Amino acid sequence: MIVLLSCAFFVVSAVTVFAEEAPLDLPVITQWIEGKGYDSTGKMLADTWAYDSVNVSGKYVLFGTEGEVLQKAEDWQERNETEENYSVTDQNTGIIAIRCSTFPDFTGIVEGVLEEKGGTQYPFELDYENGYSSNISVSTGNYRLILTAYDDKFYYQISFEEERIEIQESDFKIINLQVTQETKGERKEQDTANHEEELSLSGFDGERKELSEEELKKMGTFFLLTIAICLIGYGIYRKRKKTYT
Repeated sequence: MIVLLSCAFFVVSAVTVFAEEAPLDLPVITQWIEGKGYDSTGKMLADTWAYDSVNVSGKYVLFGTEGEVLQKAEDWQERNETEENYSVTDQNTGIIAIRCSTFPDFTGIVEGVLEEKGGTQYPFELDYENGYSSNISVSTGNYRLILTAYDDKFYYQISFEEERIEIQESDFKIINLQVTQETKGERKEQDTANHEEELSLSGFDGERKELSEEELKKMGTFFLLTIAICLIGYGIYRKRKKTYT
């Protein structure tokens, strides 16, 4: 038993020692503006890895030469594992990489559609689980981006530079989005409207139900009166019959 415990401790220690750690001088993202990261001095980060202190997902972010987000990784060791997701296998297709940054308290959902000029649609959904990022394989053509961001309470504005996207053969394009704190309306308003509509409909049904019960009561009363009249008539008939006999 002691030997097994010693071996387990050695393995855990070895993994801890040899695991690659993030550099101590890695830039730190303190704010996001229009899909680009900035450090505490206000400098836009470009052509570098950086640690994201703002968002809960995607702790490590790789920026391109123009400050665009190229890659996100939850762990430093995983930063080289997503490159394979960028490969284009079909020469008639391209990849649109959607990268979304959010404000600190946002844990909602970003729903989107890439719509080709001919009407073909490629829906996608970004959330905490996928790090608010997705790579979408599309056919060559011109696309427009339709987006909706929301949580349990509000709809939010999304800022992005390219609403129209052109994809050529084997293209790889990165689209950066930013969910802002500016709200577009309350989700509960729609829910309340639906609820009021349901109440209105159920009130109408209730009125019909009450009418129906009233009619049933009248019918029941009429039926009882009919039975009573029949019984009285039968009693009179029996009485007369006995008199004659």
